[in-house]
Amino acid sequence: MIEAEAEQAEAQGVFERQVEINDTVQETAAIEHQKGIVALNKNIAASDAAFKQETMEQEAKENQAKLLLSSDTSVNKFSDVFKMQANKDFDSLVDFSFKNSQDSYQSFIESREIDRQAGYTFTQGIAKADYTKFKFDNQAITLRRQADAKRTSALGTLFGTVASAINT
Repeated sequence: MIEAEAEQAEAQGVFERQVEINDTVQETAAIEHQKGIVALNKNIAASDAAFKQETMEQEAKENQAKLLLSSDTSVNKFSDVFKMQANKDFDSLVDFSFKNSQDSYQSFIESREIDRQAGYTFTQGIAKADYTKFKFDNQAITLRRQADAKRTSALGTLFGTVASAINT
């Protein structure tokens, strides 16, 4: 009877451990899904930024061309005006590139944090599953020891009864 309970405890431990592992895998997958969302958003932002940068570069070229066509190139100050416009356009492109690099870096940091969370969740989940299995294994060992103690006690009683029967 107690042996059956010990076997049942072991089987329950295997089952509970598997449930813990399944839950851990599910939680980790949900966290990893967030990483996919961050990567998708980063790719969309990069695509939009590339398009916007091309547009800004084209606008800069158009501004410089308009300036060139509308100004008297014989004037000495034209080169200064042209350089000023070119520098202004260049500065706006640099500012835009800097903002994009900051956004990209932020996505990288988010991805690393998600990786850390996923690793932590997985490690904790497996440890919890192992603890659950260990708990039921200990219960099974305790039940087996109780069964052994009862068998030993029964044998002692049997030997005592037989010895007493022989003496009478």
